[in-house]
Amino acid sequence: MKDISFLSVKRRTWPGLVLGMWILVAGFSGCGREDARGTVQFNVGEGLAVETLKEAARQAKVEFIFSSELVQGIRTPVINGKYTPSDAFEMMLADSVFVVVQHQQSGVYSIQKSSDE
Repeated sequence: MKDISFLSVKRRTWPGLVLGMWILVAGFSGCGREDARGTVQFNVGEGLAVETLKEAARQAKVEFIFSSELVQGIRTPVINGKYTPSDAFEMMLADSVFVVVQHQQSGVYSIQKSSDE
């Protein structure tokens, strides 16, 4: 029978522990969640969605997960003003087949294909 040392178990479980702790902390701290009044000043130029969505998320201080391949070639308009992150992301993707969703527990934003398509 192979003996597994404590150190080797720690190395294999470390990424899972880090991810689990991040989810736990994000859930308790409200990381990235917006409330009814949670507007943010956005100043994002037009450009490729892969870059502009990242910039908007940085300005809003929220987590936004999406595949670069999914939005490849999509251009977004200028977003300048006070909006909730959801509204800003929706305006940025208004001319595409995508919608933005926010995970209820973690507050993380992501992109889904619109059900209208």
